[in-house]
Amino acid sequence: MTCVQGVSKMQQLTVWTIQPEPVWRALQAESRLYVDQSKLPSDYVPPSYRWLADQLAQRWGAVNRLPWWVYCSLPDLRIFRFRHKSESEQVRLQLLVPAQELVCFPREAWSRVYSGLTLHSDAKLNDPSEEAPNAEEEITPETKESWKNLFLPTLDAYGSESIGVVPSLEIGWVKRAQVFRGASAIRY
Repeated sequence: MTCVQGVSKMQQLTVWTIQPEPVWRALQAESRLYVDQSKLPSDYVPPSYRWLADQLAQRWGAVNRLPWWVYCSLPDLRIFRFRHKSESEQVRLQLLVPAQELVCFPREAWSRVYSGLTLHSDAKLNDPSEEAPNAEEEITPETKESWKNLFLPTLDAYGSESIGVVPSLEIGWVKRAQVFRGASAIRY
């Protein structure tokens, strides 16, 4: 699976990820990192993330673990600075990732899955009045089954902005690291 249809598994694609500075230090020390759930800022993992991890484990034939999120276009730090508390150090990593290690999908399609909504293969079929469930138990089996449409190569109606996931971060993929500080005045 790749971000771009028709891309050979032998090719490499440029993507970006934004991580806390300790993740960057750990990557430099260990060369390969997997998501460590014990280090997440919250014990809560949304059901859509657990579902995605299950799907990726089946598709990659790998251990079931949460993936790292990447952006398929350069993320604007003017926006991201205000998502992190003031003075916290973050790092935007530019990665050159082998195509077979990367799964991408339209941001709007993922947004529906993340919100617990039905994901039709054709965006026009989505019910605009559908409400997000208030609890995981309210997500129906039919809705979860519809989420498999996330992996269809024909989700163009969901827009051209893509995000993606990789199973690990590898130091050999890093082409550039840019440290920046958060600027939010909100106390977390």
